[in-house]
Amino acid sequence: MNPSTFLPTEDLARVNEAIATAERGTAGEIVPVIVGQSSDYKETTYLGGIIGGIMVYFLAAYTTNVELPSRVLLTLATGYICGALLSQIPAVKRLLIGRRFADEEVWRRAALAFQLNQVHHTSARTGIVVLLSLLERTVVVYADQAVASRLEQTTWNGVRDLIVDGIQHGRPADGLIAGISRCGEILSEHFPIQVGDVDELPNRVIIRE
Repeated sequence: MNPSTFLPTEDLARVNEAIATAERGTAGEIVPVIVGQSSDYKETTYLGGIIGGIMVYFLAAYTTNVELPSRVLLTLATGYICGALLSQIPAVKRLLIGRRFADEEVWRRAALAFQLNQVHHTSARTGIVVLLSLLERTVVVYADQAVASRLEQTTWNGVRDLIVDGIQHGRPADGLIAGISRCGEILSEHFPIQVGDVDELPNRVIIRE
């Protein structure tokens, strides 16, 4: 889940160009952000270790004699280490995290990206963050005040679906470009470009580990 290798250099250039193109007809600002995961999820390591310890202990209890205190501790420790290591596998980590908690963390990370990248500083408050969180396999659109007050969150479901579809078919850059283009269409309809409009934010994908 390394965001720095998610898009090859040539694809990254294509996506950056798509951002500039999408913004030509709107006063809005589109800021795609790619992160490896939205939280460190330290809890999953502990939970995986506990589950591993319990499972290995009961497995050993059925097959060997683990009544001696030293054997009990060794069995639990072995299981804990194995479970903690297995919890770092993305599929296992997603299972331990749970969908609801993962979604909450992705939205928190989107809000953080919104602040860190100065999206809230646009003059008309028409910026949006399109966050891709790779571990959680989740895409969200986090909109500034002017956009959120006029458009329902469900407006962005089509953007999400375009990006996810591209990723699932092994064409993440094409999915991103399609999603960004759709963002431009939506913003152009509700926030058309004005005379003297200035491009306030860089037209590039933000990549964070």
